[in-house]
Amino acid sequence: ARTMDETKTKANSIISTARSKAEDLLKDAENVLKDARSKASQTKDNIQQKFENIKDAAIAGKDAFREELES
Repeated sequence: ARTMDETKTKANSIISTARSKAEDLLKDAENVLKDARSKASQTKDNIQQKFENIKDAAIAGKDAFREELES
């Protein structure tokens, strides 16, 4: 009977440790996913801003060229 109790206690300990590690892994995975989403959003914003800068520069260049032709 004592061996059964020891085995049961050991099994419960292993299960508890496994659950705890699984929870930690899930939390880590959620943090990685949040970080990836944040970086993707920042990258998107940076690309959009650079595109706007290029567009503004192209418009300014076109306007300067037009002014040069008119003068």
